[in-house]
Amino acid sequence: MDLARQYDRTASTVCIILKQKELIKAIKPANGIKIISKLLTSAHEEMEKLLLVWLNEKQLTGDTMTESIPCEKAKDIYMDLVQKMHGEAAASSDVKAAEEFVKSFAELVEADGYVAQQVFNCDETGLFWKNMPRRTYIMTEEKSLPGYVESKLKGVGHQEKFVLYVNTVVGPTIKNYLTTNNLALKALLVLDNPPVHSPTLTDDIYKKFKFIWVLFFPLNTTPILQPMDQQVISNFKKLFTKHLFKHCSEVMEATNLTLQEF
Repeated sequence: MDLARQYDRTASTVCIILKQKELIKAIKPANGIKIISKLLTSAHEEMEKLLLVWLNEKQLTGDTMTESIPCEKAKDIYMDLVQKMHGEAAASSDVKAAEEFVKSFAELVEADGYVAQQVFNCDETGLFWKNMPRRTYIMTEEKSLPGYVESKLKGVGHQEKFVLYVNTVVGPTIKNYLTTNNLALKALLVLDNPPVHSPTLTDDIYKKFKFIWVLFFPLNTTPILQPMDQQVISNFKKLFTKHLFKHCSEVMEATNLTLQEF
């Protein structure tokens, strides 16, 4: 746990590194590669867990293991996971509608003369109140604490609040960005199409921000088209959870408070 905190990693990752330290020491990076990337996606984390299970099984059966075998197995597991994730996303998405949107979007951008810096995207998400990740070192007693239940904050995504957000946050931010970068006051705001996004949003935008035109993705195309779904939101949530745990740890080390009291 001390190493996990010191190097800003999950406890499971540290355990895998310690168990496989000799194999890791023997790794010879390719020519020109000086570091091993720190970027971990959900597929990488799942691959690590499945690889550890596979390695444990091999050790129990007494199989001989060279340093290249776990590397190749890790690649195979990762590719299977990525294909599965992409397959699930495509299965629930309207691929044809997405392809048609991409074409019409390109035509709109060209016809209206938008440059890349004038096209914006945003999305909303939810955070769990007092939620602790499932794969942690939290004791069973702590999991039963009052308030531990994963109760998602309600009422945060109504149309009125989203319209207010666009008018008080998005609008001023876009205008300031365009002005600062000496760009014309014209902008395209691309959003997905859930019920919380009012279809009359363009009409509801304040007069001073009427230079913003709203464009919605077609229904059932969000997994394919929404930029925020390309691990932006998931990484934000991971960072939030990391800082939450760091804060909990700092408070409990500096005070006499227990996790329950905090």
